[in-house]
Amino acid sequence: MGFFHFIQAAIMLAIANYDVQMRFTTSYIDAGMGFPPTGPGSAELLFSVPLGPMVAIFLLMSAIAHFSVSTFGYGWYVKNLKMNMNKARWFEYAVSSSFMLVVIAWLCGMFDFISIMLLFSLNACMNLFGYMMEAHNQNTKKTEWTSFIFGCFAGLIPWIALFMYFTGVRGGSPPDFVYGIMISIAFFFNVFA
Repeated sequence: MGFFHFIQAAIMLAIANYDVQMRFTTSYIDAGMGFPPTGPGSAELLFSVPLGPMVAIFLLMSAIAHFSVSTFGYGWYVKNLKMNMNKARWFEYAVSSSFMLVVIAWLCGMFDFISIMLLFSLNACMNLFGYMMEAHNQNTKKTEWTSFIFGCFAGLIPWIALFMYFTGVRGGSPPDFVYGIMISIAFFFNVFA
């Protein structure tokens, strides 16, 4: 599987359009406007990165994770599986799915880097709650669902934000089929693990 993801990433890097840039902004308060602030400052470009390689990086993360658990991390991986835990999955998902969510958020119009950081972190927490669910239930007779519930909350908020950006488009709206794509992405993203 790692090799398959690596080949996909290599192909994507080779055919990617490097002209489309993901621009990330900040909008700090302008102290010259006085206090208390009455609104956001103007958005300023913080940095930009090409979109195509960002998608390929997600595939590279998956390839690295698969190679890791099938080589030098294999013993650790099997030991955890025998305890009904898959720590590698949760750590990899915490990073790779959060990275994927950043790209989706940017495509929906979320450009503020601090908001993106928070979105990444909340999604990572959702996955780490999955890890905690497995860890907490190692020695319980009855399944304890608290970590799952907290994880659902942490995972729901980023998608609410994405749909607010997606549906808040001014001056027109995406074609109807894009709504179907967005709903299917949200569905499959959240039922994957």
